[in-house]
Amino acid sequence: ATAAGAPAEGGEEGGFPWWKKRNQELYDESYQPEQEEIDRHYNYRSPPELLKQCDKVLSNYIGSRNYHNFTSGKKPKDPSARRYMSFFRWNGVKVVDGVEYASLVVEGQSFMIYQIRKMVGLAVFLVRYNMEPGPAFKKAFSE
Repeated sequence: ATAAGAPAEGGEEGGFPWWKKRNQELYDESYQPEQEEIDRHYNYRSPPELLKQCDKVLSNYIGSRNYHNFTSGKKPKDPSARRYMSFFRWNGVKVVDGVEYASLVVEGQSFMIYQIRKMVGLAVFLVRYNMEPGPAFKKAFSE
């Protein structure tokens, strides 16, 4: 099977490999979005249901867990990877210069900023793709 837009034989189209041509189309510097597209991007606001779903996902971090998958170089049975999270919630949304920002409140024992960033990344991924958090967290906290 060939990728969408790929020539069936030969691998090149118009002097470019198909993927370079596609890349050129995607990242054309002369592209100017329509005002409607810009407005849609800057006028979007997160619905309350989405924020409730975020809280539900973040609540999976609460408790004493082994955070080895959120810590570089830690083995699953390393006792120093164990942390305690007492509180992790969205603290509302703020709009600054037309851009919406989510505020988080994190309360736990001995967390580093890069660990929190990875934890937020997993939560955003699960919410963005409307995935059930249980299996992902089970895997993240297992060996």
